[in-house]
Amino acid sequence: GLWSTSGESWRRQTRWKHSGRVAMLNPRFWNKVRFTDSGCWEWVGAKAHGYPQIWLDGRTQQAHRVAYVVLRGAIRDGLTLDHLCCNSICVNPDHLEPVTHQVNILRGNGMAARHARRTHCREGHLLDMFNIRYSRRDGRLCLICDRKRKRQRIERGNMQTVRMG
Repeated sequence: GLWSTSGESWRRQTRWKHSGRVAMLNPRFWNKVRFTDSGCWEWVGAKAHGYPQIWLDGRTQQAHRVAYVVLRGAIRDGLTLDHLCCNSICVNPDHLEPVTHQVNILRGNGMAARHARRTHCREGHLLDMFNIRYSRRDGRLCLICDRKRKRQRIERGNMQTVRMG
């Protein structure tokens, strides 16, 4: 098996870890890890969607989660592991922190995180609590720009009415 105490399942090992008995990963796990100068333990084994994968207990599991559970302890329900090193193939538990999905997304560099970090609209207006309107479709909107767009729409509508009449 993957664990140093042969024949035990991951779940049984996890229970042992929580009861104070230390479960160490065996060489099969460590053979897939490359240690870097930055402190990352980079996974050189299988990956899916950029994250390390390992076959364990008859199914594919994320290797960084397995390493965290065995070396640090359980991950509470509702939490996901954030790579503090921003290296998605790192399995070093010192570089992983259990956080909510929302925190993990906002710490990243995806579209949602970039928009959440914006402090000004495209026109340069401050996006603070007094100048924001929330829209299901568009997210945060600058009130000044939104009012300007509405005025322009009304004026265009009035112009078309005048032309038709």
